Amino acid sequence: MREKANEDLRFDAAERRITELYLKAVEHLGSEKAPVRLAGLYALDRLAQDNPPQRQTIVNVISAYLRMPYQLPADNGEQLQEREVRITAQRIITGHLNPDNEDGSRFWEHIRLDLSGALLIDFSLQSCELGDSRFDRFDRGTHFLRDTKFTKSSFAGTALFGQAVFARDADFDRSTFLEDVWLGRVVQWRRVQQLHRLPRRHPRRCPVRAVGTQPPRPGPAGLSGHAVDRVVSRRP
Repeated sequence: MREKANEDLRFDAAERRITELYLKAVEHLGSEKAPVRLAGLYALDRLAQDNPPQRQTIVNVISAYLRMPYQLPADNGEQLQEREVRITAQRIITGHLNPDNEDGSRFWEHIRLDLSGALLIDFSLQSCELGDSRFDRFDRGTHFLRDTKFTKSSFAGTALFGQAVFARDADFDRSTFLEDVWLGRVVQWRRVQQLHRLPRRHPRRCPVRAVGTQPPRPGPAGLSGHAVDRVVSRRP
């Protein structure tokens, strides 16, 4: 009986410690100073790495940070620092979604990702594996600045890209979608390369092509693109 009581006390103490570390890291993430925000991100990263049950919650927190409004800096030092904080946040998430990264020791399985409406810079999910993913929003989708890589990525859940904006190339070569993929009204400022969908009842890879483009419309920096209405799959 006493041994069980001691075990419960140790468990409660560990849970309280995790909660304290989590709250402190989130507090740092809300700081006005960029170095403190970076420290908060790295603290969340360590906490999630050491405590697997907390990983989805911490990915949700970092994703929510990236979804907060942000504009590209000109020569403003504070905004330039915020850009570096956001790029770090992106890399923390994507670094844990690649099963080959560091011999798989830092891979987090079955992660759901919601970056709807975020502004992402040099974003890469190359060779990553994830569950449900959202890059859409009813008013505006995710903005991908510079080249975006989904090469050899695997989406085990639904992938939503409605209203997403790709400022430059988006490479989906050898990517697979095990569930539905939605590209409704994606705006492609340059080109969205190969998409593949792997149907649940068919073992072979099935290409997906975007069809039904709308007339060009203005985009960032005077660029124009086509909005993709829908996607259709073609059996090999």
